[in-house]
Amino acid sequence: METKNIVIGIIVIAVVAAMAGYVISSHAQATTTQTTTYQPQVLLRYHGKFGRGSVLSAVEVSPEYNSTVLNILRSNSETSQLMNQGYSIVAIRPLIKAYVDANGDVSFKATQSIVVLSNSTAVYTYLVDISNNSVNLISYHSLIYRQECMCPCKTPR
Repeated sequence: METKNIVIGIIVIAVVAAMAGYVISSHAQATTTQTTTYQPQVLLRYHGKFGRGSVLSAVEVSPEYNSTVLNILRSNSETSQLMNQGYSIVAIRPLIKAYVDANGDVSFKATQSIVVLSNSTAVYTYLVDISNNSVNLISYHSLIYRQECMCPCKTPR
């Protein structure tokens, strides 16, 4: 039983890390204009024959859920300071868990959310726990813009 709990824990950590990486990489090159609008939805991927596929919008998030997450962010000193410094919310992505009871009935609950704050120089990713009203930093990335492509496909000028 203990081995099963360890394996489940590792799987959950891997899923959270993969989702955080996806959110960071898809929103790292955000526009430099400051905006507070974001798309309140969860993205699912359809993996075709070779593991690539289109992105499908499957779950729409209510404004009440978003406002709950925003209130928790504003109550945290670190994230409220970032928002006061001009960081905008790029994404709010709920982590949806499925629960199966003894009768086999399935219910879904989103007690945590991944939030990405960004400006033109940095990207912060936070895990917001709604049940505990807590905010934990997952990652921080500094954005560096280069004027010239450094890839090997181009010859030096």
